[in-house]
Amino acid sequence: MFRYMSLMLALAPALTAQDLTITTTALPSGTVGSPYTVQLTATGGTPPYSWFGSGLPAGVSISAGQLTGTPTAAFTGTVTIAVFDSAVAQ
Repeated sequence: MFRYMSLMLALAPALTAQDLTITTTALPSGTVGSPYTVQLTATGGTPPYSWFGSGLPAGVSISAGQLTGTPTAAFTGTVTIAVFDSAVAQ
């Protein structure tokens, strides 16, 4: 008889004062058809930072830590933002 099991394991390092942290805690509301600009902020790590976003409203994009664009449709949902420092290979 042969049996096996696959398990997922994720280990995270302990946080230190130098850890990369997104400090923007909320995003302001916008209006369909009106320009939207929000500067995201982070601390720690090794600048420069690379920013990525998913689930962004139609018409809004992310570049250099800034959400910009003109929303083209109503949106209520979750936006996921990720930031990587220059010490991380992407």
